[in-house]
Amino acid sequence: MKEKKQTKDWYIAATHYLTAGFAIPFVFGFVIGTPLAIVLGENNLWVGIIELILMPVIMWFGVIYSAKYIERTYIVRDSNKIVNLSVIYSIVVIVGLHAYGAFVAKVEYISVATAAVTMAVFYLASKKYIKNSE
Repeated sequence: MKEKKQTKDWYIAATHYLTAGFAIPFVFGFVIGTPLAIVLGENNLWVGIIELILMPVIMWFGVIYSAKYIERTYIVRDSNKIVNLSVIYSIVVIVGLHAYGAFVAKVEYISVATAAVTMAVFYLASKKYIKNSE
């Protein structure tokens, strides 16, 4: 069995956010979203509704995957700190993307709702699955 690494909380939190909050939603969003965009065209309402339903589910499974990886790889001393830091990273990125979107293109209200629901799921799932090491 591979020995667990002892590293800084910010690094574990960044790993968690990048895995569960960015990479997995990006990949699954692309894989699911591309065919939906082709089928639904520019019907933003249906795309937004489907996104509002699917993204929190994808996020939940992303957190489970990330938590299992962290459990196998790192020594977690303070899971609350890791969860809080990863949520802060996520909020900074989401707010930055929405601020950028407000200047470049109109921001859809449903995408803001999706971001809020997804963030709540990210936080709650992270609290449930990220645990201190024994």
